[in-house]
Amino acid sequence: MVPSSPQQAQDTVLGYLKKTLRALPSGTTLDATRYSGGTNTASRQDVETGTPPGNFTTIGELRRPAGTSPDIVMAAPQLGYPASLQGISPCFPGNLLNDRSPFPVVLKAD
Repeated sequence: MVPSSPQQAQDTVLGYLKKTLRALPSGTTLDATRYSGGTNTASRQDVETGTPPGNFTTIGELRRPAGTSPDIVMAAPQLGYPASLQGISPCFPGNLLNDRSPFPVVLKAD
């Protein structure tokens, strides 16, 4: 589905991230504190109108509940780095980049 607005793109990414969190041990969260939550970005591909399309993107660290083995959640990409999860939407009209609500910094499955 191609989003018609930044809000629709954000809501779609939010839904997929929550679905992923529900599949992990109960209490697992996605913490984007050090990444500043989600953002809309303009694509580098220009279009005939001169306004490049945008997309919504977010990344955060997976925080497992106390007492859960780190191997159950996800292996870190590199020793010393936390496991993370990223979501990126399909493109939406670029003239609407700032038309969305704030994205939660810490995301829970519910």
